[in-house]
Amino acid sequence: MVPEQKRAWFVVLAFVFALVAIAALIPFVGLRAWGAIGIFGVVGISPLLFRPRLQPGEVAKDERDEKILSNATLGGFATSHAWFVLACLVGIALSLLMTFMRLLKGPVLSDRVVALDLVSYQSIALILVYAVYMGRPGFLDVALVLALVAFFGTVAFAGYIEYTSKNREG
Repeated sequence: MVPEQKRAWFVVLAFVFALVAIAALIPFVGLRAWGAIGIFGVVGISPLLFRPRLQPGEVAKDERDEKILSNATLGGFATSHAWFVLACLVGIALSLLMTFMRLLKGPVLSDRVVALDLVSYQSIALILVYAVYMGRPGFLDVALVLALVAFFGTVAFAGYIEYTSKNREG
C-alpha cells in the first residue's frame, strides 16, 4: 500500500473513531458530545506518520505525478468547500425560518426582541458565508456594522422593555 492510501485509510479511521466517540458520549453529556469531533484533528499528523521511505537514489514521484496530485487535491478541495458552504447556507436558512416563526408567534415582547436579535445575527452569518465563499472582503465590513447596529438595537429594546415594565407596575 502506498503512503497516500495509508493516509486515506488513516483519515477514514480517524473520522469513524470520532463518530464512535460522539455516539458513546451522547448518553452521558447529551448534544455537547459533538465537541468530540475535535478528535478528528488527529488527521493533521497523518503526513508525519506515513512518509515514503526511499532507498538512496530512488525517486518517489516525478513532475507529472505532482501535477496530477495537485489537480486532484484542488478539485477535491473545491468540491468539499462547495458542499460545506451549501450545508452552512441551508442550516442558517432553516434556523432563520424557525426564528422568523418565533418572531411572528412570540407570546410576549421579550420573545420577539430576542428573535429579532437572532435574525440579525443569522443575517450576519449569511453575509459572512457569502463573503468568504465569493472572496469579497468588502462584505466583512458590512457584517461588522450590522453586528454593531444589532447590538445597540438590542440594548435599546432592553431599555424600552424595562421602561414599559416600570410604568405598568408604578
